[in-house]
Amino acid sequence: MPRGSYEVTLVDPRYAPIRVRVEVNDHWWKALSVTRSAGGSLAVTVRDSGGNAVPRAEVSALDGEGRDFFDDRIPARDPTVANPSPSPFTTEDGTLVLGHVRPGQYRVAARRGAVRSGDSEVTVTEGETATVGLILTDG
Repeated sequence: MPRGSYEVTLVDPRYAPIRVRVEVNDHWWKALSVTRSAGGSLAVTVRDSGGNAVPRAEVSALDGEGRDFFDDRIPARDPTVANPSPSPFTTEDGTLVLGHVRPGQYRVAARRGAVRSGDSEVTVTEGETATVGLILTDG
């Protein structure tokens, strides 16, 4: 591996992803030690302006660095993964529960086609479930 600075994301479906910066030099073979964390959960409910559940709404959850929760996940299309990542879409009852979310601040929003919600700020805490309700509006 060429010398330099690399950002590495360690992904295991049982834990929150860990992002670390690694400096590679002549001694690149030295072990890297990380502590895994289960993280917290994020429960999202999406409704329309009439209070009805919105199935198949696409949810985004951006962390403080502007990265979406789903960016660090193993693609569900990978047939070798026993527990692929969750889909970014709500179920028939308009809900989506995300597990193993890194603790921190998130900006959560949803959309279905051209209809969008506003952003909602939420804090995810280790071992806890943060909840957010979103309303899709036409404008």
